[in-house]
Amino acid sequence: TTISGGTLLLNSSGSINNSANISIAAGATLNVSAYATYTLSSSTTLSASGTGTTTGVSGNAAQIIGSTTVSLGSQAVSLTFKPTAFTGDTAHPALYISSGALTLNNNTISVNNAAASPLGVGTYRLIQVGNGTSGTINSTPNATVSVTGSGLVNGTTAAPSVSSGNVVMTVSKTTPSFSGLTASPTITYGATAVTLAGKVSSTGPLYPPSGETITVTIDGNAQTTTINDSTGDFSITYNPRSGSPVIPASATPWTITYSYAGDSGFNSASDTSKTLTVNALPVTLAGNPNKIYDGTTGVAGVDLKVTNPV
Repeated sequence: TTISGGTLLLNSSGSINNSANISIAAGATLNVSAYATYTLSSSTTLSASGTGTTTGVSGNAAQIIGSTTVSLGSQAVSLTFKPTAFTGDTAHPALYISSGALTLNNNTISVNNAAASPLGVGTYRLIQVGNGTSGTINSTPNATVSVTGSGLVNGTTAAPSVSSGNVVMTVSKTTPSFSGLTASPTITYGATAVTLAGKVSSTGPLYPPSGETITVTIDGNAQTTTINDSTGDFSITYNPRSGSPVIPASATPWTITYSYAGDSGFNSASDTSKTLTVNALPVTLAGNPNKIYDGTTGVAGVDLKVTNPV
């Protein structure tokens, strides 16, 4: 059943329970106020659209007019959402329940972002009940939402919830983590370089964009590299400060700190699970006497030289 414009009024003896889907276009209305409680059929899904082009929910949202309660059962709900702001938009819901309370039951919601831009971090109103402040929504939707169309800003995640008289979708940054890091390396004091590598990602999987900066710090000596592909990989030829007392020959390993500063979609992240061990540089001691033995007990002088055999 497609309501592309105007109002479809369902009287108390009418039924559209055999429709596999009820689709309400932006600005169109399904009026079920003849029922004290209208319940969406268990064999029916609901689709609703909002255009986001005019002011006022009645002008830009699909509308349902109920009496006491409009129940969507546990059926899937598909919303075409077209916001005009992309850091949160609570003015352009896709579905407007103008009268009656809304009852949900762990409904799975899918959102088609029909705008030209992906949705950034913020709160977006998907369904408004009444004036959106005193309307009643019973129970909650499923905690997982899928977002198609222009989707979300890379790295963000979305979750639906009930807020006063609204079903909202909150888009949040995700916190990535480091993985696949080079096993804690060992070098010899004076080494000019050590190669370190790893990956930055979050569940999904989601990856920061190629070219973003990764900082590697060992005892205050910070050096940078960039993510080199679309799957969060990076590598760096790290140059210890050879000969400096900052990285001395020592059996105590230095902590390697990997850092990512974050961006519009990702929170910052760091990792300190790996270490760098700097071993002492091996040397040899050679001696040559500078006095020929003359049968006395006098001490012979010795010329000594310390050399690195490497």
